[in-house]
Amino acid sequence: MAIDPRAILPTKINLINLRRSYSTIRRIR
Repeated sequence: MAIDPRAILPTKINLINLRRSYSTIRRIR
């Protein structure tokens, strides 16, 4: 199963956005 770099890039961005939003939620609470 070949992995497409174009498919990996959005996942990395999603991970960063997830971590960023998670830290923001923790800060609000």
